[in-house]
Amino acid sequence: MFIYAEVLGMLAAFYASHRIPITIPLFIAMTAMSRLIILQGKNGNPSILLYESGAIILIAGACWIISRINMAKEHE
Repeated sequence: MFIYAEVLGMLAAFYASHRIPITIPLFIAMTAMSRLIILQGKNGNPSILLYESGAIILIAGACWIISRINMAKEHE
């Protein structure tokens, strides 16, 4: 349900600014990865859990970098 809300938020942001903010699809990806980790349960391989959590950290880092770049562009 949360992923659908994120997609609707992305559509609303597109119609408001006529641009697709790249951070919203990244938030959707983080949400999907988190759901994958939760749904796997305790029977999963621990190394796969580390890879998936590392992917979430990389996506979060990308969101942070993009937001910093956008803030720098707004201040110019």
